[in-house]
Amino acid sequence: MDGNPATKISLEGCDTKMTSGIFNRALLTLLIIPSLITVKSQTNLDVTTSLLVPQLQTFDNETTYWRSMVSFNQMGKRFDLHVAMDLGSATSRYVNPFRIYELNARLKLGRHSLSLGRLIHWSSLTHVRVDGIESIMKTKRFGQLKILGGFKTVDDFSDTSFVQSDFFKDNHFLDKTFFLASWSNGRFGKSINLSIWGDGKEDTISPFVGMASSYTINTFRLNQSLVIDGENSRIYYGRFNLFKSFKSHRLGLGYRQGRYDGIFTWHWMKDITIPPTFSLSWTWNKLNQFYLHNRLNMRPGVSNAIYLNSSVVYKKITISFLSGSRNNSQIIGGAFGISNQFGKSITYGGNISLNVINYGELLDPVNASSIYGWLNWEILEILRMKFFGRYSINPYYKKDGRAGVVVYVKI
Repeated sequence: MDGNPATKISLEGCDTKMTSGIFNRALLTLLIIPSLITVKSQTNLDVTTSLLVPQLQTFDNETTYWRSMVSFNQMGKRFDLHVAMDLGSATSRYVNPFRIYELNARLKLGRHSLSLGRLIHWSSLTHVRVDGIESIMKTKRFGQLKILGGFKTVDDFSDTSFVQSDFFKDNHFLDKTFFLASWSNGRFGKSINLSIWGDGKEDTISPFVGMASSYTINTFRLNQSLVIDGENSRIYYGRFNLFKSFKSHRLGLGYRQGRYDGIFTWHWMKDITIPPTFSLSWTWNKLNQFYLHNRLNMRPGVSNAIYLNSSVVYKKITISFLSGSRNNSQIIGGAFGISNQFGKSITYGGNISLNVINYGELLDPVNASSIYGWLNWEILEILRMKFFGRYSINPYYKKDGRAGVVVYVKI
């Protein structure tokens, strides 16, 4: 529904029981939040309500899923308060219909800050939600140091083991323990980040080390991220891009591999492993109206594959084409997308794809198909509605179907 990591949740196994107690709780939530404004400060309140039908893997048993999300931010000179919570239908993953994604207070002490509560850490190396404490120390010359520690959260309180008396017995607490130390310095185009963290899994804490950097020198630009899984002595995530720009053209050399275990973005999806992939690319951008991109991707070894993907963007029309081989099988696919505007208040669009999945900057040639359509209607400056429908099939789940309406309100 949006790019906020706090809102990327699974909606599998929906329930339609909307009791009066749930509505009372929603009303109480909306009444309590404004009362939290206790000091003179800058305040933002966002309310998102959605009604979706059907939902993930529910084509054999169509059900209606609804949710209301409230995001509140109070920004002061010395004190900040951040709240993001969700009230909706109970699901097999969210046993409790009331979920809290972020709830923390931050005390600002000059260049330093101390935060306590439910915290979100997001970087190019790792992202996680933690119940704990975070300290950030900033300097003018030597960058920023962040220390974060606590227990990985359960948004809907379905697992409250961390408050049970036996939590620290038999090392049960190790499953949920997370700590991180991160140092970063620089600005956009010239930055570096070094991080070390421990992630609790199966009664042990797995160590990780990561480094990310970005440099721009004349017409060259280098971006890289590398995460090492210390327990298994392997690369957990790797990304390297070197670009050379001249006039309206850009040449690129890239490398990418990664592992996604399903605990961050798509809890209902199987684990995904992207083998080491090397790429050569050429991009031509003409007056910001015509965009042409070609990328040759190569995967040596067991996951042998070589394929070429080309994309053309002209104003509001996008056409993509993919052709190549994977494990000695020929794959041809592509995508078509369009967006447009009707009057001043309505925008709409859609796309359709075949035999291709997009992992951000990397395309994967697999047997897959999807279709998606949407319409945005800005009724007022503070009130907007979105109607949408989607249907997808790929190897990572049997079916993904969703449709509905989302209402955005900003106060």
